[in-house]
Amino acid sequence: MREAIAISIDVEAIRTRVLRGQAVPTASMWTQFFTGYDEAFARRPAVNRDRARRLMAEAGYEQGFEVTLDCPVGACDESCQAIADMLAQIGIQVRLNVMPAAVFFRKLQQQDTSFYGLTWGVPTFDALYTLRGVMMTRTLAGGGSWNWGGYSNPSVESLIGLVEAETDPARRVALIREAQRIHNTEYGHIPLYHLMIPFAMKPNVMVTHRADSLVFGRSVRIE
Repeated sequence: MREAIAISIDVEAIRTRVLRGQAVPTASMWTQFFTGYDEAFARRPAVNRDRARRLMAEAGYEQGFEVTLDCPVGACDESCQAIADMLAQIGIQVRLNVMPAAVFFRKLQQQDTSFYGLTWGVPTFDALYTLRGVMMTRTLAGGGSWNWGGYSNPSVESLIGLVEAETDPARRVALIREAQRIHNTEYGHIPLYHLMIPFAMKPNVMVTHRADSLVFGRSVRIE
């Protein structure tokens, strides 16, 4: 079902019509600015709603089904509406539930969701942050603290442990990529796009636009 959903969402249409071009479609949970990035895992699967319907039939949902999609106001609500319309074309009737962020996150923490949209940022510029926070099995010890969908794979779990302990940079990146390969193959999550955050400034002001959108005085130049 996760694959059926992934190949039914036309992210390019969302980019151009909903986000006004301010996004980069992707299948990667992290960007090119992060340790562990591999362009091969960023290529989204082609939209194929005929195959999606076949996959749904194989899963026992030939007649489709209904599901509630929880989304926070402001972060991705417009995209969630577009997704709901696209999934309707393969028989998934989405009840869109848009709510304030505080209510949305409380709902996730109570594990009171079946289907949700979420934005994700990484302050460390390292893929391990996402591996531990989103792809790791959710445990009381703190692992998978943002893994509200319940994805779990022992092989990925083992690789994350190896990444945490590995000191050789090349070997560490190889382990990250293998974990991502497994996760992507299973459609553990469905990444859609990296959101672009435009900056506005006067003609005589130059500011380095960092990947984390932070502005430091040393990077500002006034001419």
